[in-house]
Amino acid sequence: MLLKRGVSYGTFSDLAKWVFVDIAKKDFAIPGKKNSNSRISVITGLTRHDVKATLEMEKPDEEASKEKYNRAVNIVTGWTKDPDYLSDNEPRSLTYEGDKHSFTDLVKKYGGDITVRSIFDELQRTGMIEQLVGDKIKLRKEFYLPNQDLDQKYSILGSDVSHLISTINHNIENQGPRDFLQLKASYISLPEERAKIIQNDIKRKGIKFIDEIHTWLQDEEDSTKDKKNVKVYTGGLGIYYFEESEEK
Repeated sequence: MLLKRGVSYGTFSDLAKWVFVDIAKKDFAIPGKKNSNSRISVITGLTRHDVKATLEMEKPDEEASKEKYNRAVNIVTGWTKDPDYLSDNEPRSLTYEGDKHSFTDLVKKYGGDITVRSIFDELQRTGMIEQLVGDKIKLRKEFYLPNQDLDQKYSILGSDVSHLISTINHNIENQGPRDFLQLKASYISLPEERAKIIQNDIKRKGIKFIDEIHTWLQDEEDSTKDKKNVKVYTGGLGIYYFEESEEK
């Protein structure tokens, strides 16, 4: 995957060093003592020279891509769930602006401070929306997936893998009532001729379930918007399908 994207071993090594040093600096300090380069060197196995050089590196920037993804998800979810933008429980085709419940109104309601034009261009580029005759905008898909944007796909990959590993690590260190949900259903002798049916059924059921969770969590998040001094955190649920070919 890295080689396909032109990521050399040297680049990967530099990023790995940055992660090791960053975690050692933030999470392995001795209470009451400054976390020196020497201590970080001992913890990571890097030389003090490497630690110093790594600390001077710019932080890898993934926030812009992640922010765009999150805003797009919120807007599409609002379009599919908010009664103001539905007709017979289906997303209505919206005018770009002018009407009370226009696309512009939708973006202002669910997109934070992102500009209307930038999110319109993003959704159109990824095939999420279609410009109809008469200034109407139609939602073509009810889940935002950046099918044509490899940078965002890899950003989502990194985020999803990080969340899964974080859950596994949490459960290793917190067994019992404090553990997080971590379940898997898999079988080793599924009939190959049924593969497409199984894939499609799992996708359909998974989308329905994650849609229910998404709506519930968005209601929980919305309940904090008008409250001050509320402590918040990031949380959620991830679902993925996997398959491997079995050599007979």
